[in-house]
Amino acid sequence: MAECYKDPRVTVHIGDGFKFLPEHKNEYDVIITDSSDPVGPAAALFEAPYFQLLKDALKEGGNLSTQGECLWLHLPLIKELRRTCKKLFPSVGYAFTTIPTCKLHHIF
Repeated sequence: MAECYKDPRVTVHIGDGFKFLPEHKNEYDVIITDSSDPVGPAAALFEAPYFQLLKDALKEGGNLSTQGECLWLHLPLIKELRRTCKKLFPSVGYAFTTIPTCKLHHIF
């Protein structure tokens, strides 16, 4: 998967989106946000002002993908995210996938 980062068309920015995005309006074809869960300071990454910054940074016809929490645990949050995004973007959808994890067991 890391091969895509070698493509000269790809630039990855890691940092505070609230500081970065206002300086980059109408600049991106795609924005992918892999945020923390909506707890504490990261809760702002699930609210309308952040999505407005994302929209403003996208070129016309650009695409956004963001972490949307767990369908089984966060349905009210997901509904609010969809409501917020439908006010800003012409097309909004929710998709999910499972990511298997493993537990390491110690035998003593």
